[in-house]
Amino acid sequence: LFQILVRRAARGLKNTTLTITDDGEYDFESDVVSKNQLRRCAEMAAQERGSARQALRYLGGAASIADGKGADRIKDEHIHQSEREVRQEFVHEILTDHTEDDLLAFTGVLWCEAVGASPAKTNQIHNHYSSVCSALDERTKVQRRMTERLKDLDLTGVVNMRKEIGGQPGGEDYVIDLALPFEDTLDVMQHEEPFTDKFASVIQEIRDNAHINGRL
Repeated sequence: LFQILVRRAARGLKNTTLTITDDGEYDFESDVVSKNQLRRCAEMAAQERGSARQALRYLGGAASIADGKGADRIKDEHIHQSEREVRQEFVHEILTDHTEDDLLAFTGVLWCEAVGASPAKTNQIHNHYSSVCSALDERTKVQRRMTERLKDLDLTGVVNMRKEIGGQPGGEDYVIDLALPFEDTLDVMQHEEPFTDKFASVIQEIRDNAHINGRL
């Protein structure tokens, strides 16, 4: 990933030139970005999904932010801001693929995260989910139906869901926790369309409780 970023930086950034070292590795000289900053973008991408596209989004975002602020070079703060924006774009994309019923079940997971009860059992999540449905004047699904929605969220990497050993006879017990970055998820669902109209007030309550419980 680092070598890919070096090549792209030389092609896309001003005052940046590409060279090849004696051992055949790519190197570069730049007045606008450092090797450590490129390594940081590569490391962030490796920790997320390991894709070159992700690494390039971090670097490109940081360059755009620096340019928008009239800066002569990319600063660490620009990379941090780019990282946050790219994470939120990913959260937005993945949540947009889900139904409103999925997202209602998801608020139960967010509540458990906010009060420090994560990973949580499905009955714990259902209690919070039921409260959200009541507040939003939505029909509450029984726990089994809510669990089906959580399975959909698990398939796309929104939550982590696993069977609990020693579950109740005749049924399946699960424990679930959040797979997405918590604060970024709250920001997206509270402030961005198409989520804000439906969920803004609920997310604010979750955020307040997260602060009270030291989760943010």
